[in-house]
Amino acid sequence: MTQLFAVAGGGAVGAGLRFALCDMTQRLLGRDLPYDTLLVNILGAFLIGVLAGGDALPAWLHTGMIVGVLGRFTTFSAFSWETMSLASAGMSARAATNVFANVFLSLTAGWAGLALRMAVH
Repeated sequence: MTQLFAVAGGGAVGAGLRFALCDMTQRLLGRDLPYDTLLVNILGAFLIGVLAGGDALPAWLHTGMIVGVLGRFTTFSAFSWETMSLASAGMSARAATNVFANVFLSLTAGWAGLALRMAVH
């Protein structure tokens, strides 16, 4: 039951963080490409990499952070919708750039986070 509350509370925190970061990113970088979703996916992947497999946190907090906070902070559905919107608007190069950037940079960030965690332990 503790993990359930940690995930639910973490989800609220993750949603709020995502909204704030996306709002700031759109104001700073514009909307030519969905930079906001790209940024949260890269940052979320990095942080999941840092937390993955770690045993420094209690299990309930670890689950709350990964499933709750970071699960709600990152989003595949927004990435998919934004990519389809770019493609359907005739901006296939931007859509392809968005796919490549999200997949490649998020995977790279996840590996970097995991490498950082392993280097620290």
